[in-house]
Amino acid sequence: MKLVRNIFFILLSLIIPTYKVYSDSLNEKHFRISKISIEGNKQTKEFIIKREITFNIGDSLSESELQFQIEKSKQNLLKTSLFNYVTIDSKYNSLQEAEINVLVEERWYTFPSFTLDYVERNFSEWLKQGDIARTNYGGAIVRHNFRGRNEKVKFSILLGYTKKFSLSYNNIIFGDKKQHYFGGEIALLRDDELTYKTENNKPVRYKNENRHILERRKATINYSYRPKFYNKHKVYLNYYQYFVDDTISILNDNFFSSSLNRFDQITLHYIFTQDKRDSKAYPLRGHKFELFFEQTSGISDKFSLTYIKPKFKYHKELSKRFYYASGVTAKVSRISSNSYYNMRALGYDDNLKGYEPFIIDGQHFLLVNNLFKTVVLPTRITEISFLPVKKFNKIHYAIYLNVYFDIGYVKNKYALPVNTLDNAFLYSYGLGFDLVTYYDKVFRVEYSINRNAVKGLYIHLKAPI
Repeated sequence: MKLVRNIFFILLSLIIPTYKVYSDSLNEKHFRISKISIEGNKQTKEFIIKREITFNIGDSLSESELQFQIEKSKQNLLKTSLFNYVTIDSKYNSLQEAEINVLVEERWYTFPSFTLDYVERNFSEWLKQGDIARTNYGGAIVRHNFRGRNEKVKFSILLGYTKKFSLSYNNIIFGDKKQHYFGGEIALLRDDELTYKTENNKPVRYKNENRHILERRKATINYSYRPKFYNKHKVYLNYYQYFVDDTISILNDNFFSSSLNRFDQITLHYIFTQDKRDSKAYPLRGHKFELFFEQTSGISDKFSLTYIKPKFKYHKELSKRFYYASGVTAKVSRISSNSYYNMRALGYDDNLKGYEPFIIDGQHFLLVNNLFKTVVLPTRITEISFLPVKKFNKIHYAIYLNVYFDIGYVKNKYALPVNTLDNAFLYSYGLGFDLVTYYDKVFRVEYSINRNAVKGLYIHLKAPI
């Protein structure tokens, strides 16, 4: 127990964020900000940019504190995903005034595109299946930064493995202080194939070539409140209609909470986020805390599901080329009855490295990720002269080498003997390379070994933590 306690306090000391506090000496000059000018925003409204700047005209700051706030403002602007590059310069005069110039390079915001996407739980599993039919394809029109107000409008039709129609309009700003946001979505999804149980820690699927197995109809309204730069509250109210093929109830009478062919549910989501990382796509410094709460209630049956899932991510620069990252995710739930569809734990949205081929179901779980990384290739910016479009002809890229160690545990009171990964302590370790490039793209290759001595090379398309 003493060893466990010591390990706990060591991990706790690593993940508790520390804040750099600037204390100005009496002799350090202060500068009053007399002007903030913004350039390069051909579409983006000025108030969207100024919303992310951490200082205002009239503020009096020391030079060191002003440079710190400039860096924080630059990070805030890049995390909006509206700009490829942001430069903020300061100019001082003899009157102890500072003029600030913000130069942004806007992204391409309208994407009428052809969609080709894998349907497996992760990219490595899709490659392993080797079946090109297990893809979704279709068309979508996405307008980011709609009306120059960072709103997003999306219309999509998806065919192939999953049929989907959706229309959404999100991030509509209202209120004098620009702190309130509103949005909504309607969607129709149809699946011809469905995972109806877990056997030997792997998904077992049923497919019917002649009819849909599962149809989901969804209507959502959402509200967000962002009182400060780094804190955000979100509330989603969802109405679902499910239409299920009779065969699923025969194959697994605990797939849903009821044997009805159609049932309706209302789901309430609340999400609190505090994000103080230096980057959204691939952070190296800072922390992010997220608290997710869900309450699902059946209308046509008596099903009820309540769960809370806190998630904490911490990133620290250890030296000029070395970094540490840690993530802790937990889930605690209360479910009224055995429902396979509603007991997803690891291997879905939350992953334990080295266990990519497997899924682990249960009501509660704990996941801890630890990673050390070093810079192999620092960030480089290259211009591609033969591309005529300015928003695409300048790219940045960097390469990192990672060493990681993950641990996890899933509690499942409805466990089956054929599944050996739930109710068991799990861990994995390995080595990985990350390629980070423009438009928030990450390409990750990892070689992992898990507790069960399963070794594998895995490919992912997002940051490790």
